[in-house]
Amino acid sequence: MGRADMMSFGFTTVGDAMSWAVALLLGAKVGATVALLAVRLERAEPALWWTTKLTPIAAMPLVIALAVRAHDRESVTIFATMAVFVAIAVPWAVRRRYATQRSTG
Repeated sequence: MGRADMMSFGFTTVGDAMSWAVALLLGAKVGATVALLAVRLERAEPALWWTTKLTPIAAMPLVIALAVRAHDRESVTIFATMAVFVAIAVPWAVRRRYATQRSTG
């Protein structure tokens, strides 16, 4: 099995549910990112900012599980590497955001 058939969007299996969850989580991230880009940072809703940070963290284990179910080692490696990046980048972005807020008052 390759990446093309790793995700399925039916309504009967656990893989289908995980695929839909990944699509919805990453769709929420895209929507929140677009909304944040449309407004100034000081006027942005904190929930939008948190959505852009937390949805990839929630989606990555599901994507890795889908790759494991598909016996796709290459995808597991790629997604696990991405998960490590997200685990490092998100806390860094959160700390940077709070440091910026504290310094500007």
